[in-house]
Amino acid sequence: MVTLAPASDDVCWGTAYRLPEADAGTILADLDIRERGGYVRMEIEVELAESAAAAPDISAPPPRTVAGLTYQAWPGNRNYAGPTPIAEIACQVAGASGPSGANADYVRDLHAALEALGVEDPHVAALAAKL
Repeated sequence: MVTLAPASDDVCWGTAYRLPEADAGTILADLDIRERGGYVRMEIEVELAESAAAAPDISAPPPRTVAGLTYQAWPGNRNYAGPTPIAEIACQVAGASGPSGANADYVRDLHAALEALGVEDPHVAALAAKL
């Protein structure tokens, strides 16, 4: 349910998954079907942070950067509403579900995951609170 849109100065926090090489084609084909609603698979650079359990250490080496994939919405995508008031988004999310479950649960889980990472996302927090 979360739509990632390109923004030059923003950071997207999350979890990166390494696909087993033998299964990568099948997994990506399934994801392409799931994201078929107008999202574009994009190659990106992913900056891997140290384990959340590790204490920050100024002498620690900088995070590694690896190649990654994500799906992004672009203007013109039929499912991309663009900037929309939180109340309208909440109404849409509250009534939406798919094969993976209720979208409201997804938003609440996303908010909890970001909090666990120590990431503050005002938009996700406001939407989770509204739901």
